[in-house]
Amino acid sequence: MTNTSRSRRSEVNNVSSRFEVFALKLPPMIHPFDLYEAISKTNFKFEQKDIVIVSSKFVSISEGAVVQMDKVRTSRKAKAIAKKFQIDEKLTELILNEADEVYGGIPGFLLCKKNGMLCPNAGIDRSNIPKGYAVLYPPLPFESAERLRQDFMNEHRLKIFIVISDSRLMPGRLGTTGIAIAVSGFEPVIDHRGEQDLFGNILRVTMRAIADGLASMGVALMGEGRESTPVVVVRGIEVKEEDRKMSWQDLGIDPLEDIYMRSFKSK
Repeated sequence: MTNTSRSRRSEVNNVSSRFEVFALKLPPMIHPFDLYEAISKTNFKFEQKDIVIVSSKFVSISEGAVVQMDKVRTSRKAKAIAKKFQIDEKLTELILNEADEVYGGIPGFLLCKKNGMLCPNAGIDRSNIPKGYAVLYPPLPFESAERLRQDFMNEHRLKIFIVISDSRLMPGRLGTTGIAIAVSGFEPVIDHRGEQDLFGNILRVTMRAIADGLASMGVALMGEGRESTPVVVVRGIEVKEEDRKMSWQDLGIDPLEDIYMRSFKSK
């Protein structure tokens, strides 16, 4: 297998820092497979404290979270919603089954909440999979991330940090960026509230989304089409190590504190 690498260097006040980013090319997969084994077969030389970013779709396929559309039975509710928003009836049924909540929609999409995140169509995707199939989100993404991290430790005594990423539309922005749907081995968000900025001002709301930043970096290199690079390795970026078990609450925000949700409800 071939690996594509990218590196970046920054210099501030004569202090130089460097990190590298590698995209790992893997063959397209359809049926369940061992995720760690598939990544290992790239023959990439992993190092201690590498950050491994894996596409959520690749994780889902490895775990069999793939649905054959012609086997989906549609309910009366799904048919009504599908007609209203011009969505395939079977896809609508899957969305209703997968979403924690549905807020509304536009032609072709339903805006849902899934695992604390706002996402179109509950994260269900029909790209880069044979026609007639759909890929769901991994059912237990944090467990998937933790299992992969432990595989690296058990097999090669490597301390590796894991991000499971997805591409996402951002409010008011054109195109997709990345978001972390699960992490393992490090703190995904760093709280800077109470600290001072360059001019001594107290930071009152600033929390840095480290995992989402890494996911965006990964998604930018993974691509969205025929690249077949569902795994990206980032080397040289320091993160705050954390061994505790995490959940989506470590990444998400309560709707009562979310600027978007609160603004819509205030009208």
